[in-house]
Order: sequence, then structure tokens, then C-alpha cells
Amino acid sequence: AFSSLPIKALFCQRDRTLSTRTMASPACCQAGNPVFSTYQPVGKSENINGMEVYTSGSAQSTTGVVLIYDIFGNKFPQVFEAADRIAAAGFQVAMPDVLLGEPWTHDKFPPKPEHDIRGWFSGAASYEKVSPGIKATVDLLKARGCTKLVIGGFCWGFYIATKAAFEPGFAGVVGYHPTTFGEDKKMAEQVTAPMCLLAADGDPLESLQEVLGSRSFGEQCVYKRFEGMVHGWCAARGDFSDPKVYAAAMEAHDMAITFFKSVTA
Repeated sequence: AFSSLPIKALFCQRDRTLSTRTMASPACCQAGNPVFSTYQPVGKSENINGMEVYTSGSAQSTTGVVLIYDIFGNKFPQVFEAADRIAAAGFQVAMPDVLLGEPWTHDKFPPKPEHDIRGWFSGAASYEKVSPGIKATVDLLKARGCTKLVIGGFCWGFYIATKAAFEPGFAGVVGYHPTTFGEDKKMAEQVTAPMCLLAADGDPLESLQEVLGSRSFGEQCVYKRFEGMVHGWCAARGDFSDPKVYAAAMEAHDMAITFFKSVTA
């Protein structure tokens, strides 16, 4: 079941460095509240070793997509619409509940010092904690016949997806309204696959592009800033009742699809 929660603007801060209260970008702060969507997912929820995994797509496809949601977890239908649209283009998509049913909750918004959001990012939401869920999802897709793998993520999910791609194994990485926690250069230097970066106003882009352009796979990378879109517009922050927002989100998904096809051809 999906629900709409009255959540205030997320992670306000003046810069992209860590603080005791917040850990994200000004774009996150300005994006506003998550928005409920009426989309009804067409895939299915499976239990893989105690972790919920949303799967969608043709079992005959040999290309698997691992999709990492944002910190709101699988509570908003927009991320399921992304998974289904990508799956409909000929992929097996798997979106693991890497936060194990415990996303950052509405009762801790806006975050106060005693909520310790920094501790949450370095603990329950750290790459070290969620990476076993990614590995289990990769194993699932491989067991189902996928011989090529790509990965994508929304906001914090992009940070996690990129960390996963520090090791070889993924043919490409898609970042929807990416968050880097100030590690732009490190991420662009250490990722082992080309990237498709789909940024909103205020999201990091040029800093990543500058480094990625010098990588051996630089010419395969794709970049677009969606002017007028707020951070999170493809996920929980996307008001899909607004035709312009919906059209931009679908354009981003279609760019991701084209990129995935290109890097796995």
C-alpha cells in the first residue's frame, strides 16, 4: 500500500559539506514536500532472503537493471513508475528495499539535531549497510539469466549506485537528480562505467562532467540539466499531476533507457 505523508523540505543547508544536522544540497532543501502519485505498479513484490524486491519486466531479457530509490524508500509510486517504464523497454528491473522497510520517516522532518540524520547516513543508510541488498539483487538477476547489468539511482540512491559501480560489474550508471555529498570528483574518478546524469536545477552536474570527460569511457557519458525541474522530480518530489513535470520525468526515463541500451549493446 502506498501513502502520502506531509513531509517538509529535506536537508536544508547552505553548502554541500557535512553538518551535524544535514547532509545534502541546497537543491534538496528547495525542492519541497514529497507528492503522492496515483500510479499503480504493474510489477510484483518478491521476498529475497528477507528483503523485499520489486521486480518488473520480461523474464526473457538478458539485461538487468538494479534501481535504487531515494531515502523515502518504496513509499511513493513515482519510483515504481520509473521501474515499470524501464522494464517495458525490454529490461529485467529489480528495485531492492535496501533500507529494509525503514526509510527516513516523516516524523523526523524537519530533522533536528537529536534525530542525528548524519548518523543515519553513516549507519543504516551507509553503503556498507545497504550493499548486501545490492549484491543479493545482482545475484537474483544473474540467476534469472541476465548476462549484462546496469544500475541507476535517485538522489541518495545515485550515491549508493555509484559506490556499487566503483567495482567492475555494471556497464553503466544512471543518476536521477544526483546527490554526491560533496564527493563529485572522487565519484567521477572512481566509477568504473559511463554515466548518464539527469540533473534538476541546482544538482551537481558540471563538476562530474569535467572529470568524466577525461575518463576512457567519457564519450559514452550523457548529461542533461532539466531547467525548471526541482530536485527529486522523477521520484517522490515529482508532482505528476503537472503535465510539464510528468513530461520531463518521462523524458528522463527515456534518456536512461537509451543510455542503458547503448552501454549494453
